[in-house]
Amino acid sequence: MIASIAAGTAWAQGTASLAGIWKINGNGWPGDLVIDQAADGALSGTIYGETMRGFHSSSQRLAVLLRGPLAAPIQAFIAEVSADGHSLSGTFYLLNATDAGATPGRNSFSFAARRSGAAAPAIGPPTQSPAGPTALARDFTVFNRPAEFGQAQRFSMSLVDGANGAVTGIAFGDPVAGHYAGGTGTLVFVRMSGGLPYQVFIGRVGTAAPGEISGEFYPLTRGVGASLGRIRYDWSATPAAAITGYQLVFGDVGRIAPLGVSIAACPPGKVAVGAGFRMRDVNLVWESSNMHMNQFSPHRAAVGSDSRARGTMQNPVSVSRDEVTARAICAPKAGGPDLLFVESAAVQLRGQSSADMRVECPVGHKPLAFGFRDDTTSLAMGNHALVQDMTPDGDGALNATVRNRSVIQSDRIDVRISAICAPVG
Repeated sequence: MIASIAAGTAWAQGTASLAGIWKINGNGWPGDLVIDQAADGALSGTIYGETMRGFHSSSQRLAVLLRGPLAAPIQAFIAEVSADGHSLSGTFYLLNATDAGATPGRNSFSFAARRSGAAAPAIGPPTQSPAGPTALARDFTVFNRPAEFGQAQRFSMSLVDGANGAVTGIAFGDPVAGHYAGGTGTLVFVRMSGGLPYQVFIGRVGTAAPGEISGEFYPLTRGVGASLGRIRYDWSATPAAAITGYQLVFGDVGRIAPLGVSIAACPPGKVAVGAGFRMRDVNLVWESSNMHMNQFSPHRAAVGSDSRARGTMQNPVSVSRDEVTARAICAPKAGGPDLLFVESAAVQLRGQSSADMRVECPVGHKPLAFGFRDDTTSLAMGNHALVQDMTPDGDGALNATVRNRSVIQSDRIDVRISAICAPVG
């Protein structure tokens, strides 16, 4: 550890900063690259006259740069920094076909840059990569940073590649946007949060096994893994086993000030067989400690024609700008009343009290999904409902333990649990 710190310090005393004016050549197009660098490695400036944001790891001698509007970047540059700190070289990736120039045949090219005072450097022809599949699988199991930990962290990812190779979808619960070029098997996308990019993923599709992805990702801020010591991590993804007709639907964002509601609606012919929600604190402060979860469950009409999932949260802090987004797991609706919505009676809990609750499916049915809701109308409290346990059993019932953790006995909550019951075949 001491040796690695000393080495990092020596580099920091040399050419740790990329700040300055550079001459860049991207696929034969010369121009200017203007960089400002903060003390923590964050980069800002312009590239070809357009906005640039990124990060520089002096220890790894790597930089990642995003070109274009923050909410919709068009290119990602992955740069290796020379030992003397005066040259950059690497690959830039085109994130879309409309204003970045990506095609199904190719979305990556070489670039190089030198500090001002020298002409833009020459570059060789782009490296030829083997072709990948013409289209991506839809759903993946993602293995995050397996080389570091030996045992990978597992996540899910759902991608759709459309016209001209455009890629949209959800990775790790966040929206992503980018491009896939089947001609070179190259996938690139940016992971977004709150409308801003914070990680760039590069992958090669079909190199290890058909449909599998392997590559690197680059964080753009300190909060998601970027540091002077490191900005490159490895990742891989394997196509998930197909579930016929399975679809994950996201509801509109509900602003919680003080009550936020989000409804995720399944498309025609499908019903909500599961539900969830995600809360995000826009202000990035701990106001969210006041959040009170009202509901996460398939809607009571989910087994009929109105197939929805509902997420509701409330906050007594009126200035809050928090958000809630409902999720619905949708599956094809077979003919007849195959799925049943069952809900318990309301149980009233005062402060510091708890209750064991149970809801039973009809004979011949088992719990497929379950949820919770609080009918309390008062907004004077915050985050008092605590679901300590919610598990199905082998008898076709759902059991839950719910606690009102308020220290004020008059703080009442009225809770129900629900289940979507499926016939046992």
